[in-house]
Amino acid sequence: MQTIAFPKASTERPDFEVRAQTYYRRIDLALDEDLPFLRGQQAGLASGFAGQGRFSALDPSVANFAGWYARVMA
Repeated sequence: MQTIAFPKASTERPDFEVRAQTYYRRIDLALDEDLPFLRGQQAGLASGFAGQGRFSALDPSVANFAGWYARVMA
């Protein structure tokens, strides 16, 4: 399942449905790329050997980027 949000002004364009197809296709492609990794990740998390904590040493970088992005977009 996917959810895509568009600004109201975009949805009111007469060509919105045609233009939105590009975005829908891109999300579908991204999900198709991600699903094998997500399935593997979920299988690993279900393992009795899985412990709480970071997935990798890069997790702080991901959190820092997300924080920076949120500040820029605010």
